[in-house]
Amino acid sequence: MIEEVVVVSAVEAGLVWVIPAVAGCGSCHKVSCGSLFASMARQGHPVFAVPVLTELPVMPGDRVRVGVSGHALLKGSFMVYGVPLLGLLVLSLLGMALADWLPSLPADATVALSGLAGLGLSLLWVRLSQRPGQSGIVLLGMADSPSYPGSN
Repeated sequence: MIEEVVVVSAVEAGLVWVIPAVAGCGSCHKVSCGSLFASMARQGHPVFAVPVLTELPVMPGDRVRVGVSGHALLKGSFMVYGVPLLGLLVLSLLGMALADWLPSLPADATVALSGLAGLGLSLLWVRLSQRPGQSGIVLLGMADSPSYPGSN
């Protein structure tokens, strides 16, 4: 399980929204650095909050520890990268097969438009299939206290 310390940004009934809390490595002036996202969050720029189911009594601003299982990470990666790629390829192939039946459009345009339609539809499906709190991220406890025996 991958663990990370995050900050609670909002609390709803049985659900908390968390944002990254890492300070980075001190190289935030580099645009290519992956921790630039965390730096932007501290400067007030909009960030993506992630919903996490919990029954713990937390308040906005609390630092908590969350965990992501390897299975949830793989599933999320497939949903974000694999599904749109499959949608693009499948509808592009379908457009290639239908290009002969649509003489009013050039074959390349038919393939390109159907591929873009597949990409758009698959991204829409990925977005609509996500439910708050079912991301595979679990709240392990407060950041300053161990959540299970043997944790540091």
